[in-house]
Amino acid sequence: MAPPSIDYDVMPYSSMPFPETQPGSIAALATLFSRAAPAVEAARVLELGCASGGNLIPLAVRFPNATFEGVDLSARHAEDGMALIAELGLGNIVIRQGDIAALDLTGKRYDFIICHGVFSWAPKAVQEAILRICAENLTENGLAYVSYNVLPGWHLRMIARDICRYHAGDEGTPQERVARAREILSQIAQTPEGSGAYEQMLREEAKRNLRMNDSYTLGELLGADNSPCHFHEFVERAGAHGLAYLCDAGVGETVPDTLGAERDALIGAAAAGDDLAREQYSDFLTGRAFRRSILVRAETLIGRVIQPNSLARLHFSCALSQEKSSDGEYVFRRDAAKLATNDPVVGSALTYLTAAYPDTRSFDEIAAHAAEATGLERSSFSARLLDALLRTSLKGHVAISSHPLRIGSAESERPAIWSMARAQICQNQSWVCTLLHTPIQLTPPVRFVAALLDGKNARAQIEERLAAAIAERIIVIEGVEAPSGAPAQRELAHRLLESILRDFRRSALLSPAP
Repeated sequence: MAPPSIDYDVMPYSSMPFPETQPGSIAALATLFSRAAPAVEAARVLELGCASGGNLIPLAVRFPNATFEGVDLSARHAEDGMALIAELGLGNIVIRQGDIAALDLTGKRYDFIICHGVFSWAPKAVQEAILRICAENLTENGLAYVSYNVLPGWHLRMIARDICRYHAGDEGTPQERVARAREILSQIAQTPEGSGAYEQMLREEAKRNLRMNDSYTLGELLGADNSPCHFHEFVERAGAHGLAYLCDAGVGETVPDTLGAERDALIGAAAAGDDLAREQYSDFLTGRAFRRSILVRAETLIGRVIQPNSLARLHFSCALSQEKSSDGEYVFRRDAAKLATNDPVVGSALTYLTAAYPDTRSFDEIAAHAAEATGLERSSFSARLLDALLRTSLKGHVAISSHPLRIGSAESERPAIWSMARAQICQNQSWVCTLLHTPIQLTPPVRFVAALLDGKNARAQIEERLAAAIAERIIVIEGVEAPSGAPAQRELAHRLLESILRDFRRSALLSPAP
């Protein structure tokens, strides 16, 4: 018996933002390859399989002069998305219900087409329609983003899918089937440590899936369709529609010098100078299971060589934190990531970026700062600085965008979180979208404060409301004993607000001043 199709009207998909789908990030990748990328501020954007707009609506809020269109098979998704659009008062976006395979977009052209989490999870007719739409409806310099599961990495994950589909069965509601799937995953994850490679792999895969939400379990592990393919097969199918592969959103994942010397040498020898073969061999040797490929119209592809000079047109940010350095060495860290340099130009540039984060800085701003910090002429180090920014961006230490980003100040007298996050808080969502286009969970005390950050309440008013909530135990802070007496409560409210505002600044939730 065929597995039941997913009814998202019964169990809606958790529609969330995906940072790699941002038009500014996609355009920056095109710029790396010396392509003329569409201007994000006035772009025409289409998302296929947009769910209720969790990825698309925040972009429409950020770019009011661009236009956005979303299509999803679920009527409930479309209705929920349009309800939020109406609440936000947006006139530059529409979400409609429709079957991608039957979609008629005759005469329409889009600068960006986004299709995340759909291709591998749809019937072949829909897959072909996705590629056809990208080929027929992209503008000349348009860019399409398509994500999909890839082999051989997904061979291992298919085992967990087979187990979950068998254990969940075909009976019951989607919620009941998900519960049964997560039950067997939990049991596998708790099995004793075994010495065999298979047992270890299966246990780790169960743990990985348990970290995902119910929507992921339903779509990835229980859906009727999940057809991973090899990279070269995807490229061939795209080529049949007149599309060419440019790069992946994680472009550094297959660039030489990022895979390790021995593995890179093996891949290079096997590929024999063919850059598409190199992508395929990297999948073979790394076990990659997921790709986020950028496609262009084939007749517009000139080459796939990264040009460092192209970075001079981009904007940069760096989420690393600087550590104390000695003997002229600059050291930056974030979790397990570490970056160190003895080059004063590169060190001063990264210091500048880390201090500004999450704001971006243009290359001109970075170079001007490095010149002032080192006393060197810009012409003497520009090429070296561009090369360093390229290498650090390929390794994921520095983010690139075609569009600048500015976040509000934590010191503002009347702080405000941006309108998208405020609307999501009003909807009682457990997470909100940041200006970095990432989801972030908010605890109850943080949500209480966030609801007061409307740009109208002054800091003193916010602290007063917060102190009252602490006194009435509306807010209980884990690990902190509730103080008695108004002075102590006001002091705690002050410290809590300052801490939250700093976190909101770092998380890119504060709206910049108009």
